[in-house]
Amino acid sequence: MSRPLRVLIVDDSQACRQELAGLLSSEPHIQLVGMAKHGLEAMTLARRHKPDVILLDQNMPVFPGVEVARRIKSVLPKTRVFFVAADSEAREQAMAAGAEAFFVKGVDTVELLEALREAHSPRPTAIRSLKHPRKKKAPPKIVPWLGAALRFSAIALLAGILLSRGKLLTYIALLSGILFFVYAMKYYVSMAMIMAASGGNGNGANGRFNGNGFKNGNGLNGLKNGKRLNGLRNGHGLRNGNGNGNGNGAKERLKKQPFVSIQLPLFNEKTVVDRLLTACTSLDYENYEIIVADDSSDETINRLEKWAKHPKVRVLHRINRSGFKGAALHHAMEIMNPQTEFLAVFDADFVPPPQIIWQFLDYFYGYKEKNGNGNGNGNGEAPELMDERVGVVQGYQWHMLNAD
Repeated sequence: MSRPLRVLIVDDSQACRQELAGLLSSEPHIQLVGMAKHGLEAMTLARRHKPDVILLDQNMPVFPGVEVARRIKSVLPKTRVFFVAADSEAREQAMAAGAEAFFVKGVDTVELLEALREAHSPRPTAIRSLKHPRKKKAPPKIVPWLGAALRFSAIALLAGILLSRGKLLTYIALLSGILFFVYAMKYYVSMAMIMAASGGNGNGANGRFNGNGFKNGNGLNGLKNGKRLNGLRNGHGLRNGNGNGNGNGAKERLKKQPFVSIQLPLFNEKTVVDRLLTACTSLDYENYEIIVADDSSDETINRLEKWAKHPKVRVLHRINRSGFKGAALHHAMEIMNPQTEFLAVFDADFVPPPQIIWQFLDYFYGYKEKNGNGNGNGNGEAPELMDERVGVVQGYQWHMLNAD
């Protein structure tokens, strides 16, 4: 009796791992030696068990399947790699990395079993794989000279207008200057508002809540003293300040931290990735995860390999940028913790302050004055959303404030 075919399953989806394991359990000649959730674990188990066949997914955290296949084949050249992916997009890259077959989940199940049986046979034959997808016909190209003619005509028309009206160029320059001036004024006004909101002693810019639980007419969001506002409210509905300038109303009120998933879409960010993840892993919050949706093709991948070992960080790498940032975030949402109640997306060159999650939560769990003295705690009741219609909070990024 020949020894069983030793198989290792590598897939970031628990449901897919269990489905493949159930499929293999019906084959008496197959022995499942292990299951891995990502590329690093796959390489560790492959060195330990030396399987005959590895069933490998493509889109996974830490390393994509193509990179895992390339590394495993360099160490275990006799191990056969079969890709079992969600689509056939990475087929050519997979075969170039050393894979012997490529199958699509839920479509090529019969072909996969046949390939495993052939791999177990005394004289294994070449494995039949998924055929090349039919390429769509490219749309007809515009005649090359037509585009050049249109551009030349537009330039000639513009030159004619400028030459016929001598003052037109002057007016265009003046209008451009006005537009740039207005654009610059937006930043000056915004900075002035921030400076005004960060200082002062009074009841002018930010007001307070009065004793009956309603807002009075002398401000926006709370009373400030001579120090910076930190978003706390006392028992009479007032906001006080102790100097850190952060919105901590939700922090003081929430007894249980809602789970937050922070997602970071990256593309070739080797100069800022360490700074970003250092800040994200140092937040004043406990119940959160960080998912890096990476499409990089440079040294960023090597830097993320170190961060993938952090308990709060999960790295999801794609080998192509199809769909760009939106598709990367969509895939990140598919693997985020099912306990997630709030989702935060940070740009790569943003440096989040330690209180950033509490600041965002304060917009959702703002204080509702329920009793007669304006107490925002509502006699210990469970926290409620301030406004059910608020679904998204957008922050403004000031690049000049990012410490490097």
